[in-house]
Amino acid sequence: MRVLSSTCPRCQQDKIYQGGFFNFKMNESCSNCGFKYEKEPGYFFGAMYVSYALSIAECMAIYFAYSWIAEESFSIYSLIPMIIALVILMPFNMKWSRIVWIQLFNK
Repeated sequence: MRVLSSTCPRCQQDKIYQGGFFNFKMNESCSNCGFKYEKEPGYFFGAMYVSYALSIAECMAIYFAYSWIAEESFSIYSLIPMIIALVILMPFNMKWSRIVWIQLFNK
């Protein structure tokens, strides 16, 4: 549940990202408890693996939806909606993969 609320892993009071859903600027630390979100340079390197898993799940969902709607198996045309969705969802995948990474390794 902490991942969906995108709050501090220690106190669950302050938001990790500033502003609303479409703001991608991350706070440096929690204003409530002082928890520092980025521990060291390269801390979010592992979040790339989480982002990769999110992208694979999105591509699989799009592929199965396309196969069900078009009633055909894999074709070159099934790649077009996947590529469009990945480009559109790229900033959101980055944001949510960082949130997941913070929540996984900081309690």
